[in-house]
Amino acid sequence: MGASRESGRHESALHAGATEYRRSERDHDVYGKAARQILTTGAPGSTETPYGVWTGTAEGPFAVTFKLKGSYVDMTGLANIRWFTKTSRFHAIRPVVKLANGNLVVGDLAFESMAKLSLHEFSLLNIRWIQQDPERVVTVPSGQASGNPNTGIWVTNPDLSKIDEIGFTDLIPGSGHGQGGYIQLGGIEVYGKTVTR
Repeated sequence: MGASRESGRHESALHAGATEYRRSERDHDVYGKAARQILTTGAPGSTETPYGVWTGTAEGPFAVTFKLKGSYVDMTGLANIRWFTKTSRFHAIRPVVKLANGNLVVGDLAFESMAKLSLHEFSLLNIRWIQQDPERVVTVPSGQASGNPNTGIWVTNPDLSKIDEIGFTDLIPGSGHGQGGYIQLGGIEVYGKTVTR
């Protein structure tokens, strides 16, 4: 998966069963002003420096998501995500999904402090979710506030059987070029079942 300042040059793999969907059947979206500042890195087809996203120039939080144009994705059961990531400093890459009801939610699963590109494969089923403001790309309460500080934080029972978009987010700004804070995503693959829209 790669991203650049021009929308439309993102690459990803979306799978449903044994089917890989072509670029014409996929779409992507970006959230937050800083998403337009993400750069690409690496070389297409390279196994040593894979083509992907580098976020050091992002001046704020952002999210990048992918979707199938004609279907939702069911991420229950044996469905999973596989991605190649590298992070620097305190940056963490987290899964983000846009549910069929339109809510954007970010997971409490984070991958951080990886000195080289590393492969991670995970399911969405045991992740807790917090609602994310799609414009500011910050976490916001999802429920009614009360005297209990944990009430309203977590999205209860999100419907993972009809996910509109799947992607990643970084909740802190990059620190510019060089070895400062950033995330690098060298590839993302989503394995789930398609559900008609």
